[in-house]
Amino acid sequence: MVFILDTDVRDIQPIFFVLSDVQGIGLKRALLICQKLGFSKKLKLKNLLEDEIIQIVKLIHTLNFEVTSELYNFKVFLLKRLSYIKSKKGFRLKKGLPVRGQRTRTNAKSAKKKSSNILICICL
Repeated sequence: MVFILDTDVRDIQPIFFVLSDVQGIGLKRALLICQKLGFSKKLKLKNLLEDEIIQIVKLIHTLNFEVTSELYNFKVFLLKRLSYIKSKKGFRLKKGLPVRGQRTRTNAKSAKKKSSNILICICL
């Protein structure tokens, strides 16, 4: 197992899919990174040298992609901002209710289950 940008990835996967496993890098960004560095989409991670992996990480930082912890902190900041300005969306997120106008009389059981995780993240 190899760590790339705080993400645990497998050696046997192609570099294209390894990059798309990192949070904040989708398929389009992974393709862009492979093209800029001149890698094939089918090139496996185990065939890369350490210098090439360092090049990948440097390129991601130079392109200013928000990845992993930066992206997570930004999302938490947005949720805290909604509750700080006392918007309806922030209130419903804090309570664990559906945000976008769904009914709650007979539905929203899954939203209530997921809300405990969101509520913990907002409070931290």
